[in-house]
Amino acid sequence: MAWNTGSNSPDELEMTCSTSVVAACCSRASLSEALAALDDARAVKAEYLQFRAAVTHDRQVLAALNHERALVQAQLTEFDPQTMSLQ
Repeated sequence: MAWNTGSNSPDELEMTCSTSVVAACCSRASLSEALAALDDARAVKAEYLQFRAAVTHDRQVLAALNHERALVQAQLTEFDPQTMSLQ
């Protein structure tokens, strides 16, 4: 690899190399942390989508139960307790 550091002494070149190694290490660590955060975000999104699907299903079940309740109430208004039958 060619380095264009403009250094004039071996000490300066060694310092530049050490700094570059640290920068590369930190860059890899940052990338690793970013990928981990992305995985976490994907997991949260998946959980949210599952929760939303469950809520949607529960709403559909509740709507069906409310419909059934309305049908039963309508039949009860037509029920004659003396004859024990619908009018």
